Amino acid sequence: MDFPVLWCVLAFVAINMIGIYDVVHLKDLLPPLSMINAIAAAYLLDKYKLPNGLVALGIGVIFFPSMTAPIANLKILLGSAEPPIIYGKAPYVNPPEGDRKALGRWIKEHTSITDMVLVHSFGTQVQVYSERLSPTIYFNITQTPIAKARFYHDLRQNKPAMILIPMFPEYQNLVDADLRSFVSDLVKSNYHLESIMYNYQVFRINK
Repeated sequence: MDFPVLWCVLAFVAINMIGIYDVVHLKDLLPPLSMINAIAAAYLLDKYKLPNGLVALGIGVIFFPSMTAPIANLKILLGSAEPPIIYGKAPYVNPPEGDRKALGRWIKEHTSITDMVLVHSFGTQVQVYSERLSPTIYFNITQTPIAKARFYHDLRQNKPAMILIPMFPEYQNLVDADLRSFVSDLVKSNYHLESIMYNYQVFRINK
């Protein structure tokens, strides 16, 4: 097995061991796949005597980047962005990055530096902006059996001062029922609802 193929296989195995198939993880496959495709393209060019310019043009057309994000940013700069999101009412939407940052700052202002905070689900950005430690090493959802067992153990040993649970559908669709049930039971027995922020239920531990 040659080096690029071995690299690709090992990256694929590593992603499966983590158990999260996010864009940032799948990017680990891009370098070996790029090398494999470049080698294949060079072989085909040499074998079939294809014109280099035509092949380069074809690759450019196929892999031309999506213009969705630049157009959306241009609309924001021109003041013609989408209407503001109404929070706290159905349908509950997953807040964009700017609001996740604002939520993290709100958590920081309403907790002490020694408080631990759990942002359940895929709340990495909120966790970072809050500048508060998670009670578990799995601060982002990892749903392998080993990760779940460690998550349960950490939460039983280190009850956080604040727990945030999303209200938007992604939470129900992407997080396993046993994880949601565990956090729900923990909240019912030890916490009270303090507020709702950016479609997150914010629970504070009982004194």
